[in-house]
Amino acid sequence: MKLVSSSKPIKRAWLIVLVATALIAFPMACNSVSGPIETTYKIRISGTIGTPFTGSVDVTSLRGKTTSEAKDNRIPADFTVDGKYVSAVIRKESANRELKIEISKERLLGSGFNPVAIARTTAPYGVVRVSAN
Repeated sequence: MKLVSSSKPIKRAWLIVLVATALIAFPMACNSVSGPIETTYKIRISGTIGTPFTGSVDVTSLRGKTTSEAKDNRIPADFTVDGKYVSAVIRKESANRELKIEISKERLLGSGFNPVAIARTTAPYGVVRVSAN
């Protein structure tokens, strides 16, 4: 008596599992990338080192709720926020010197940040307004 073994049923089973996994995973991956998500923004306040500033940063979520955070610090300052829309109004607390605000948006899949908005002033006690979405 001769036993015959065939690998066709095993290959077919693996092929079915592979195709089913792809059909389930692909739409889920597409939805996670193309669906609405909050973006990570990096806000950098720079200029003349040591210059004091005051102001606020507003962040609007996907649901439309806006939160405001007061800022009272010295240049340089960096911070990160998550939301759909971000805006900053910063006032330089000095008659001379420079104040610059740069908002950068995180690239897809977390591969770094791209600058999307930059504003600066050298005016005495100047105010800078900048926003991004």
